[in-house]
Amino acid sequence: MTTRLSLIASLAIGLLTMPGARAVEQPSGGAERKLTVTGGTGTGAYKSKGKVTVTADTPPAGKYFDKWSVAPETVKLRKADHSSFVLEVPDADVALAATYADLAASQLTRVACVGDSITEITGYPKALGDLLPKDKYEVRNFGVSSSTTLLKGPKPYYNEPAFRAAKDYKPDVVVLLLGTNDTRKAQPNTYQHIADFVPDYRRIVTELAGIESKPKVYLGMPTPMYGEGNWGLNEENLVAGVIPGIRQVADELKLPVIDLHAALSGRPEYFKDRVHPGGDGPKLMAATVYKAITGQEPPAPAVKSGAKPTQPKPAPAPPKPASPAPSSGVTPPAQPKPEVAPARSSRRINALDPACSASRAPTLSCARPRATPSSASRSPRSRGSRSPHPRWSQPVAQSTASPSGPSPRLANSRTRPSAGSRPSTSPTGR
Repeated sequence: MTTRLSLIASLAIGLLTMPGARAVEQPSGGAERKLTVTGGTGTGAYKSKGKVTVTADTPPAGKYFDKWSVAPETVKLRKADHSSFVLEVPDADVALAATYADLAASQLTRVACVGDSITEITGYPKALGDLLPKDKYEVRNFGVSSSTTLLKGPKPYYNEPAFRAAKDYKPDVVVLLLGTNDTRKAQPNTYQHIADFVPDYRRIVTELAGIESKPKVYLGMPTPMYGEGNWGLNEENLVAGVIPGIRQVADELKLPVIDLHAALSGRPEYFKDRVHPGGDGPKLMAATVYKAITGQEPPAPAVKSGAKPTQPKPAPAPPKPASPAPSSGVTPPAQPKPEVAPARSSRRINALDPACSASRAPTLSCARPRATPSSASRSPRSRGSRSPHPRWSQPVAQSTASPSGPSPRLANSRTRPSAGSRPSTSPTGR
């Protein structure tokens, strides 16, 4: 009896994990909301914040799944371009309707990126879409974090809604990147089932290659690991078991390989958690995939390789020569030379002058340079007077010294002793 109950429980779990099956996870609280699905499964009443798998009907021949239309429009779907996905029920009544498009009328080459978290969360599919011409290609991300190739793993990709969605998209190109989570050696130990890797991997590849659109399938070698990651993910098992299995399937089915392992080897700076490429790593992945798909180099440098190249500074432009004036056949007249002011006398009267030293208070007349009158206006000088400065409007009258001291006007006038004489030290200044 116990054995029979265990068998029934195992069958029930298997049905819930089949692609397209509807699994419901209800929270303990939350208001009840109505979900209506047109053209697919998932209709029902659910509590808000609960999770339900919504799956569109299989696209008919000649059509592929395009997207879900949503009402009300304020509700945003995280994966509106997946025909099958897990919906977190919003706090509102929602109506979903599946829409399809014609394969023959499609003007774009559809690219499906299939894989685990290295596909889902690193951003390399978006970087690939940025490199490919928007008017010729469309790229969709069908990655599922923690998924494995091995069906005996804790989360097989084969059973995920994204695998069903990738096939309903009916792509023209598939880039498959699985195998990292199959190196797990922590409990549950996934790598202990590595002997099943080749048949399980071949099963996924065969179903993708058998889609109505007959896509070209590229098998990607997983990116390297620099040290042991979470759950015991490691490079040793990747090199020993996973990569040889991928090469074996590629040789058997004659499929092209994109060696992302080699592309990111020797780049530990891109792997902050030792497993997932970051920084410019996803751009380097996208550039490698781009080259494999198109056969051409990326249109622009997608990755910083070490230091930025130093651009040489342009040489300064030589000064432009002055353009000669147009010749009119007439010699221009000679320009007159500017007049040069006569040099001022270098001799300045200062406190050493007898007149200034006598008063101990040099005035403006002592600080001014000596005026040089013309010979026509020069008059004989006496020892007690001198010719007035041409700037003074009033002439200076000649005075004689008084017994009490020098006249104020005489103190402010400048006298020069005769040649060979010494300045007088008498109170009169003579």
